[in-house]
Amino acid sequence: MQPTSASVPGTVENERPMGVNGPLDSADCPVSLPLAIEMALGYQHRHHIAPNHFRRSGMLRLPFLAFILLLSSPDSSNAQASRQLVGTWELVSRIDRDPAGRVLSETSLGATPLGYLMYDAAGHVAAQLAARDRPVTVCDTALGPVEANNNANIAGYTAYFGRYQVDTVAGVVMHELDGALAPRDVGRRLSRRFRVVGDTLTIQFEPGGPTDVRRTRTLVWRRVSS
Repeated sequence: MQPTSASVPGTVENERPMGVNGPLDSADCPVSLPLAIEMALGYQHRHHIAPNHFRRSGMLRLPFLAFILLLSSPDSSNAQASRQLVGTWELVSRIDRDPAGRVLSETSLGATPLGYLMYDAAGHVAAQLAARDRPVTVCDTALGPVEANNNANIAGYTAYFGRYQVDTVAGVVMHELDGALAPRDVGRRLSRRFRVVGDTLTIQFEPGGPTDVRRTRTLVWRRVSS
């Protein structure tokens, strides 16, 4: 688990583009123009297309150029990342750290909360997290201070649903809350850095709030269905 936000850009690592000599080392989204050209040359190499074929065939020049531009489009990269997010994810761990990497206590949901996070292909998101040892008496903790980039919890439980948008240039997925357990959270936009590696999703963000210690929260999720 990585303690710093720089370690979790918005990338997908289980699908790597092919170049002339096999999988490219630089597969981060969005696909840059040089990377797109390398991918196109990889296609030419694998299909044994002569180097001068594109020069002699004027009919193929525009499709070839369009192929390169399509690969370098941020929209194409965002769509790829969105597809990798689709599914149901179960919470594995949730840890807060300070800028030095030291683990910080977090009492709202406890050290080992339960949780599920769901993304669908139509752009909807839903999340529910709960402390393992919730208090018997319900106390509206949502009346406490607002965290700038986080939703509130009530008695060790938090939930919301809404829509999401992926921005691979910024390296984030944005959650737009249409409904939430705490009424004051409705309409808020929560920014999350993310990385998908196989069936593991890592999300990081800074909750904010009235504290002198800047904390980065890291949540690791395991895919349970797609």
